[in-house]
Amino acid sequence: MTGIAGRIAQTDRGRVRGVTRGEVISFRGIPYAASPVGELRFAPPRPHPGWTGVREAVEAGPAVPQAASRLEQVMGARVPDWNEDGALTVNVHAPSGAFEDNASRPVLVWWHGGGFTSGSGGWDWYDGGRLAALGDIASFGGDPGQVTVGGQSARAYSALSLALDPRTSGLMTRVLLQSGPFGLAPQDPRNATENAETYLRLLGVESGADRAKTLRTLPVEQLLSAYGRLAGQLARPGSAAPPMYPVLGGPGVPRAWQRTLADGALDGKALLIGTTRDEATAFTAFDPRVQNLTSAGALDLLTGQLGERAHEVYQRYAARLERPTPARVFTAVQTDELFRDDSLRIADHHATGGNATYVYRFDYRPAEDGHALGATHCGELPFLFNTFDAYPDSPMLGRPTDAGRALGRAFATSVAEFVTTGSVTDWPPYAPATADRIRHFG
Repeated sequence: MTGIAGRIAQTDRGRVRGVTRGEVISFRGIPYAASPVGELRFAPPRPHPGWTGVREAVEAGPAVPQAASRLEQVMGARVPDWNEDGALTVNVHAPSGAFEDNASRPVLVWWHGGGFTSGSGGWDWYDGGRLAALGDIASFGGDPGQVTVGGQSARAYSALSLALDPRTSGLMTRVLLQSGPFGLAPQDPRNATENAETYLRLLGVESGADRAKTLRTLPVEQLLSAYGRLAGQLARPGSAAPPMYPVLGGPGVPRAWQRTLADGALDGKALLIGTTRDEATAFTAFDPRVQNLTSAGALDLLTGQLGERAHEVYQRYAARLERPTPARVFTAVQTDELFRDDSLRIADHHATGGNATYVYRFDYRPAEDGHALGATHCGELPFLFNTFDAYPDSPMLGRPTDAGRALGRAFATSVAEFVTTGSVTDWPPYAPATADRIRHFG
């Protein structure tokens, strides 16, 4: 995107007109690639052909085709709004001051989560306008020397991959990683091939056919239905892994992050990384297979995951928990194994190398918590974006209080300051294995 004049911005594909709301000017639904329809479905993205005149950038584009999120019971339901045509768009939020001077501003490029299968940047859950107003971020006229790449959940995984991949690492100076499932190893190529073959069989696509051509002719609803059946076949109690996700050696993941990190690929970039206190409850609280576990059943599951150390781990977690039911113990282990432990390993390595590192834990839990979610996965999102009203029926949020809204402003202000400066004034940088340097919100 280049050039700003009034509420009209000049992009490399044409002009767009945004809308002013309070202290922010927002441009929504700007195409960043051609729609993935026809021959472009399941193909590498192509440049958008552009447009003449001024494109009204008032409404966000549709979501990409998807089924309901598996975290719908945690976050709240969404009305389906997907469409293949027009789905590849970006939303840009700029402080009003960006139109009043020529100063380059820091940029935040942020991706929503959704297990690599659901979500949309256009949803009001992730509206970045209020965050932009806090720190002069995410604006046209951005400074390419001050780019923060970040995301939550699956897209924290993606953001780390981009930060470590030599083809993209040089494009960013700061990294924001929220609740990344870094304990999930990239999918083994053989396993990925097996899952793909199962998916094709569910679709009735024969092995001798031109599979790509056939997939491009099938109705979207049929593709989604088969994927749902595949997910059901592969589902395991408490598992957060979707049927298809980044493959080791594939695009964006040339090597496991542990090896690339050890080689210094993240050095020189400021890092803000954190988790919620009770991440895994989002995946277990509504799963009767987990809630009805016996101690023997929990140990069986953990043995498949942890091997010989499962019994020792189970006993250690049971000793530290209040009311250590098998379900609670299993869930606490999953929180650490999938989310927290590797986030701290990343922070420890980065801080040991003398790099600016900030670590947080989000501890806020709703006052009315009938499902014992605690501070669950995705729970910090309404606080970061000040989008409380977009979650009217969300068990993870409950009814936000004045204290909760003040907490959100403190959290969002810290993130905005990090994006703007690479540091946080009232937050001491993290030191390796130093728990008192972890900032708690809640």
